[in-house]
Amino acid sequence: MKGFLIICDQELQPEMDFLLRASHIEQFTLFRNVHGKGGTGLKQGDSVGPGLNLAYWIVLDDRHASAFLKELKDFKQNKLKNKGVQIFLLPIEEIF
Repeated sequence: MKGFLIICDQELQPEMDFLLRASHIEQFTLFRNVHGKGGTGLKQGDSVGPGLNLAYWIVLDDRHASAFLKELKDFKQNKLKNKGVQIFLLPIEEIF
């Protein structure tokens, strides 16, 4: 199994939600109002660091993970031109 931690600009939620529906992903956790600093700058929801991020946590079996990773990479590279989304892929040993 694979775990996906996807951090993105909050403005991208409609596109991310569409991608999840199109990929038939029905189980995920969404963290709103995520603060941080990355390639697009400081995000803390104030005048110093305007904007906020979202974080999606998704766990998929290996077969579905490969297909979803391909969709994510295509989305990031072609639609977003590699901006506004960070994707972290982690091995999941066990769920109980």
